[in-house]
Amino acid sequence: MTVNLPSAVASGDPRNGWRAAAAKQLYAQAVRQLAPDVLLVGSLFEGMGDDTVVAIPEEPRSYRVATILYDLIPLLDPDRHLSHQGARSWYAGKIEEACRSDLLLGISHSACEEGRAHLPIAREAIVHIGAAAADDFAREDLGMLRGCDAASALLASHAITRPYVMHTSAFDQRKNFEGLIAAFGRLPREMRAQHQLVLVCRLDDHGRAKLRQAIADAGLQDQDVILTDYVEDGDLRLLYANASLFVFPSFHEGFGLPVLEAMWCGTPVLGSRLSSVPEVVGLPEAQFNPYDADEMAALIARALGEAAFGERLRRHAAEHVRRFSWDMVASRAIAAMESCLARTCLSPSKPARSNVVRTEDLIGEIAEIRCWPGAEDADLLSAAHAIYGITQFRCLGAVSNNEALLMDDGTSLVRSL
Repeated sequence: MTVNLPSAVASGDPRNGWRAAAAKQLYAQAVRQLAPDVLLVGSLFEGMGDDTVVAIPEEPRSYRVATILYDLIPLLDPDRHLSHQGARSWYAGKIEEACRSDLLLGISHSACEEGRAHLPIAREAIVHIGAAAADDFAREDLGMLRGCDAASALLASHAITRPYVMHTSAFDQRKNFEGLIAAFGRLPREMRAQHQLVLVCRLDDHGRAKLRQAIADAGLQDQDVILTDYVEDGDLRLLYANASLFVFPSFHEGFGLPVLEAMWCGTPVLGSRLSSVPEVVGLPEAQFNPYDADEMAALIARALGEAAFGERLRRHAAEHVRRFSWDMVASRAIAAMESCLARTCLSPSKPARSNVVRTEDLIGEIAEIRCWPGAEDADLLSAAHAIYGITQFRCLGAVSNNEALLMDDGTSLVRSL
């Protein structure tokens, strides 16, 4: 089931104040009308620069709320990630909402520990569920990816002419692109001459210029370090599978998905020993201090130069990656939510159905919103359509008592029957 809420509600634009407030009230009412056992919030930190509507109402509620916890990176480094007061205020509001959750489901043990250390929420309310790569990675035929005509054409299109060390992530200071470039520049001269470094990420002009300067500072030529810019998923898999080594030098992650993707493609992996990366890499001898370019360079040289070590990394990747699956993530999440329901005396088979607000009361709540600029006629019409849709939910909700979970993907509400 879906509910259509007012559009143009991005919180970063003050002109959207009335619509954003109305959309949150309508969202909360839609959830209450459906009376789920649990609302699973898949992505809470949305809606600053887009029209996503997601909110966690204050208690009392007739249902439990479980929220996926990805990381607290902006909270821990606000000067870098929350550059203006509007962003800080919005993020602080989202943190406050997150703390209203009955459960925080962490995608890594590291994310869980950050939550326990920095959020005013009970330790037992933060539960590790993990994460995984897309299921179709497990179905890839690695023999078809390596050395095929498509791979050869792709490498040629990016001027990749030698065996290569690869990294991919979003371009951000904490990803440590410059540190990896510096480490590559410190490889033994002969080894460096035989390899290229391939960095796969979307870059604007400023980012590209910054990396070109790092390349020059490391004593490298442009052809030694390939900046591919964005590539499609199919091309990314070809790049993973044909790399000699994948390196993930991040300072701070919530999980570290590219590590798993590279492993699924049969590529030896080295990674930082900070935050969540060691959980995903899984092998202590494959980890390095990302602040130490010499240590990183020495481990890269070992992986490229010692056949036995390289083969051990490859075997480890093939075994370790199978410990991460979405089935296991789902099982842990369901177990955590069932435990939460048991603790709060809400039966999964008999969800509470209180807190239903009459249509006229909801209209009154919307009418009391005071924002500048106020609502235009089109805004009121959109809100009226949403109220009508919500009342239909109430009628449909009487048909069956089997619904147990309301999942929120940030853009729609889906009731699981």
